Amino acid sequence: MSVKVKQAVAPAEVKKPKVKDALKPGSTSLSKEEREAVNRMVELEEVIGPVRAAIKEFDKLKTFLAASANDAERFEPDQPVKLVGDKGTVEFGPVSHPRVITDKNLAIVTLKEKMGGYKELLEVLKINMGDIDTYLTPAESATFTELGTGGRSIKSVRPKGE
Repeated sequence: MSVKVKQAVAPAEVKKPKVKDALKPGSTSLSKEEREAVNRMVELEEVIGPVRAAIKEFDKLKTFLAASANDAERFEPDQPVKLVGDKGTVEFGPVSHPRVITDKNLAIVTLKEKMGGYKELLEVLKINMGDIDTYLTPAESATFTELGTGGRSIKSVRPKGE
């Protein structure tokens, strides 16, 4: 018994009609200042684009060297550290000493008493969405959260013709 198999045919390529940028969805006429800002941003992208990989590598090296400079067995924490290579030096300042809360419960009780009560304390407490998502399911947090409106992120910056 033989079975006939239809051969798949590729659909014809669909050509998009050429439309002026100002008429594309989401586009509007630009003011002089907006057009100048777009033009300058495109110019800057042409300069910045090629160095993005170098900046990423620079940041990784900075993190690596900062970890080396923080080695208490090699360097005194309260003194600057100068790391010398063949092509130059990288200098780090002394270790910073930020204040940290060591007893959150005591901090909350003290603030509550100082501010006049729990209601006043709630006005200054900060809870971020990451904390809520860590401990609560979306269903549990649905009664006190909603989708807000954020800003837009840049999707692309391209010179004309690309």
